[in-house]
Amino acid sequence: MDAQGALRGVSMDQSLIFLTGMGTLGREILVALLERTPHRVAVLVRPRARRSAMERAARLFAELGLTAEQQARIEVVAGDITRHGLGLDPETQERLVRSTAVIIHTAAVTSLVADRALCQAVNIDGTANLLIFAERALALGPLRKVVHLSTAFVAGARCGHIEEDCLPPTPQHFNHYEWSKYEAERLVRAALGTGLPATILRPSMVVGDTATGRTRDFNVIYPLLRLMASGLVTRFPACPRGRVHLAPIDFVIEATLRAAQMDWTTGHTFHLTSPKPPTVEQLLACDEFFPDDAPRPRLLPPAQLDLRECRERERELLMSVAFCFPYFNAHMRFATTNTARLVALPTTDAEYLARLGRYAVESGYLRRLAA
Repeated sequence: MDAQGALRGVSMDQSLIFLTGMGTLGREILVALLERTPHRVAVLVRPRARRSAMERAARLFAELGLTAEQQARIEVVAGDITRHGLGLDPETQERLVRSTAVIIHTAAVTSLVADRALCQAVNIDGTANLLIFAERALALGPLRKVVHLSTAFVAGARCGHIEEDCLPPTPQHFNHYEWSKYEAERLVRAALGTGLPATILRPSMVVGDTATGRTRDFNVIYPLLRLMASGLVTRFPACPRGRVHLAPIDFVIEATLRAAQMDWTTGHTFHLTSPKPPTVEQLLACDEFFPDDAPRPRLLPPAQLDLRECRERERELLMSVAFCFPYFNAHMRFATTNTARLVALPTTDAEYLARLGRYAVESGYLRRLAA
């Protein structure tokens, strides 16, 4: 099934899709919905500082290069996921409740260094508010699916095989982000138990396009690789055989659109990640991430890294990225049985890594060393 067919189950008079979040995933999902389906999209946008929701949305739409025709299919609704009723005025809330067919919930704090209070407010309380809205839409409107974007790392520090359709009972989380997404999943699963038609998607680290390596946002592995290629870090605490769990952005978007349509996905969880992730050693062997033969850091077992042996600048840099150390010492294997039924699984081999690296250099994110 193509992506345009992925939402044909909703009739045109009940075709409103309610999208929360305009981060990396939210933006790309919006573009895909506009380019590949005929449906109208209501986008929840929070006013910020001195910019209204409409001003922020207009700037975003310009950055995305949306046409006037595409923008005409978007309804910008001013709100706040952390507030009761999503911060919507009563009239707007009632209209959306009675017209929303699909909810795609991407709004989240994704920073690995975010504090606990912020993660609680956005990722947990925000999801609770969204679920209250969804339950009303199910009772009073045409709602047929809620797609909740979680993360593969709700598993925390576990090693070994991680199943899809369950939550680990006693996880050990590395940060407040993982903890809050775990708790948000618990809320969605509880709502499932009362009849809400929800599907849970768990992307791993979202990176560039499968074919081109293209990305709008250089997050997750990119800042670290730029730091490594700078020559300022000579050592890094990582297991060479540790797996780097990557998810091409186009793969995540395709899975999201399909999950929104297919009834059989209700009640299921999907790991959106490669079944054969590259190792840390393979990632650092990718020449395209190290233009002009930039030096590569020496990998050390975490227990052997002594920051006192580092020069001051190197010590500062390593401490600034210490939050990501666990993700380069991972020995988890994520089940992808459900996902394989939904969409073709990605290949994140050496050729794919090379495409990511080439795009990062060609875009100017990774700069070649001066001659």
